[in-house]
Amino acid sequence: MEYTEAELIEYTNQAIEKISQGGSIEELAQFTYEKFQLPLIVADSGYRLIAYAGDEDIHDPYWQQIISSGEPTDHTIMK
Repeated sequence: MEYTEAELIEYTNQAIEKISQGGSIEELAQFTYEKFQLPLIVADSGYRLIAYAGDEDIHDPYWQQIISSGEPTDHTIMK
C-alpha cells in the first residue's frame, strides 16, 4: 500500500503528539501498527524485547523466542 505525503505528515504529527503527551514505546508501536497494518518489533541492542505490536504469525524462530520470552536465549545469540 502506498501512502500520500499528507497521510505520512498526519501520522508523524499524531505520533509526535502521542510522544509529547508521555506515550510509551508500546503505545507508539501499537499506534503505528494500527495505522499501517505492519507488525513492529522494537528491541534493544541485546535483542531484549521493548515492544511488539501486531497479530500476524511470526515465522522466524529467533524472533518467536524473543517475542514469547522477552529476550533471546544463549543459543539464539550464538546462531
